[in-house]
Formats: sequence, C-alpha cells, structure tokens
Amino acid sequence: MIEPAFVFGAALAVRLAFVAWGNIPRLPSQLTSDDQQYHSYAVHLLEEGRYVDDAGETARRMPGYPLFLAGVYSLFGHRALVPVYAVQSLLESLACVALYAAARKLYGGGWGLFGGLALAASWDLILPAGQILTEALASSLICAFLALWFLARERPALLAAGSALLWAAVCSMRPEYGLFALVLFLLMPRLSGGALRPAHAAWAFLLFSILLAPWPARNYLALHKFIPGCTDGDSALYGTLQEELTYLGDLPRSTPRDPGPGLSDIEQSRWYRDHAKAILRQIPLWKIARARAVGLLEIFYPFHAPVFYSWRYHYDATYMFFLPLWLYALWRWRGHRELDVVWLLLGTFCLFHLALAGDDARFRQPLTGALLLAATAAAKDALTLLGRKRFARWAAAYIGANVIVGLGAGPLRDMTLWTKKALFG
Repeated sequence: MIEPAFVFGAALAVRLAFVAWGNIPRLPSQLTSDDQQYHSYAVHLLEEGRYVDDAGETARRMPGYPLFLAGVYSLFGHRALVPVYAVQSLLESLACVALYAAARKLYGGGWGLFGGLALAASWDLILPAGQILTEALASSLICAFLALWFLARERPALLAAGSALLWAAVCSMRPEYGLFALVLFLLMPRLSGGALRPAHAAWAFLLFSILLAPWPARNYLALHKFIPGCTDGDSALYGTLQEELTYLGDLPRSTPRDPGPGLSDIEQSRWYRDHAKAILRQIPLWKIARARAVGLLEIFYPFHAPVFYSWRYHYDATYMFFLPLWLYALWRWRGHRELDVVWLLLGTFCLFHLALAGDDARFRQPLTGALLLAATAAAKDALTLLGRKRFARWAAAYIGANVIVGLGAGPLRDMTLWTKKALFG
C-alpha cells in the first residue's frame, strides 16, 4: 500500500501546486474559447435543465464533459473554477495509481512505481488539470481502462462490462475514440488472450451502444437530424484542412476560416461541410494527404502554444524524454504482445486524425497513460540491455539535453518551423 499511496500523493501534490500557482483561468469570465463553451453548456444545464450554450447552439459539443462540469458545479457553484481543477487533479492522481497497477502487473513492482511516477510527472497529464477541457477526464478514464484490462482477466464479465462503460464515457466526450472502441469489441477475444469469449464482446458492444444511444436520439428529436457525434466535427475537418493548406501555400490566404455570426450550429455545420467538400474537389489528393500528415505530426509536436504562459513558447521536456522509449517499444512490438491494445489505441487515433481532423498537441494528451505504459516496457528492456550504469548515464544525458532544449525553446521552435516550411512548401 505504500507505493500506490506515494504515487497518488506525489501526483496530487504536483497538480495542486500547478493549480495554486499556475497562470490559469480562475474565473469563468477568463474563459475564451472551447473552455467557455463547455462551461456555458454546464451552467445552462444546471440552471435551466437545457443543453444549450450562450450562443444558442445545442449540439456543438458532446454532452459528457458538460455533464461532469454540471455535477461539480452543483456541489461547489460555478462562479469559480478552482473546485473543478481540484476534482480533476484528484482524478488524474487516481489515474497515476491505475497506471502503476497496470505496469506492476505486467513488469513487476519497481516498474509499476516507474510508470506511476512517470505519469505523475508528465506535463501532458499536469496541464489538463488546470483547464476546462475534456483531456483530464478522458485521460483518467483511459488509464482506468488500462488497469481494468490487465488486472481483471480472471473476471471476464467485469472486464467486458467495465470496458463498455469506460469507453462509452470517453466517447461521450471525445467521439473520435469510437473507432478504437469498435475495433476493440471486434477483436476483444484475441486481444484479451482468450480471457473474453465472442459472447462477452457482443454484449459489451451492445451495452456500449445502449449507453451512447440517448445522445443521437435526442439530437434527432430536437434537431430533426441524425447527429451521432456533434456539429463541431465538421468545423474541425474544415478548419484543420484550411489552416494547413493555407500555411503550405495550397489555398489563398483569403479563404474564409468560419461562416461568421448569425448561423445556428446546424447551419454552421452545413457551411463547414460544404466548404470542406469544395476544398476536396479543388485540391489534388496528394496535397490533401500532405496537409493531413503535417496536421498529424503537429499533434506529436513538443512545443505548446503560449496559452497559459508568460514566456514565449513552452517545450514539453517530459513528453520528449519518454518519446524515444515508447517509440522503441513500438519498434519492438512483437516482443511485447501484451501491449497490442496500446498500439491499437495509438493506431486508430492516428488513422482518425490523418483522415479527418486534428492538428493540436493537446489532442494527444488522453493517450499519455497508454504511451507511458509502453515506455515502461521499453525502459525495462533498455535497463536489461545496457546495464544499470550505462542506462543511468544515458538517462542523465538525455535529461540534460532536454533541459538545454527547453531553455532555448523559442529559437529552436523557430528553426523547426523553418525546416517544416522548407520541406513542405
């Protein structure tokens, strides 16, 4: 019990310190974009019992996270955001314990501690604690799934039902993970090493579908249109295409970014969809593919936009420290078949964003626990291969290199952008 308590305490202390002293929004009036929309949906839901935002949009965002916010606001009020951050910090700390349990089960006690503390220190799971966005809750749910997946093999009914519940909750916020969920249910018997039978997978899929069915049913009754996800998906598809193609010089800079004010969310969705189709007809396929590849690379980009910081750019040193480890584990995937579910998650994520939308580094944050589980496997392999002393020297040198890069983040980012422009136009 000492190790999981230590992981939980370390993770919670780091996140509460960030919430206490970080340059993050403290009041709803400081919210400006996606976060303001989530807050708005939650407040209207709590005060009026209606799922609508301040602009009158009724299906722009999935309902999962606003429901979570409404639950927190019902207990602590909605005039301050710190209680939300505290709850999210608690959930993220429990996620670190969940990853500790999964890594310990797979690789032994010491490696459980490595995985749990790695997640506790990961900026990709610290920053979301201080945001009114879906990433903190989605990340925590995915870590809970990993713990369930590796610890509940001897209880197949619990494993199947828990998987359905957790992925329904994730998809109620982030519908792009629906692709992974569908493939998971299809391959469940194989991925679980025979612990689950086809019957378990079938009724898990049925439960998953039943849990998510009220949302498209509500949309059809309220909007007279079948919307399984949310209308924001069309804006994401068009927006990322327009942004990348304009940056690469394949679209004129006069190309409109949005339809302007005065349209309902359904009308906006139609505008984005029609303009996306026009781009797909106008631009050669190879240029579309290049733009989508650039967008996918930006998701795994180590520099964050200066949204919450007083300095110019932020370099995610923790992400870059673990990046070569999980890439090494991916390269040696045949030696770690227990991680097949992790690679399925990563693969479906990349396929979705390559095909449809996404170019923001925060989109990778829900994957953090899964990738650090793979990094734990790679670290164990590297320690065996290199020996303790050589591994320690390598780790110290790489940490030092990350510190140096972090200190020079601005010029290095400019150099990276110049290289990107030179390679892609």
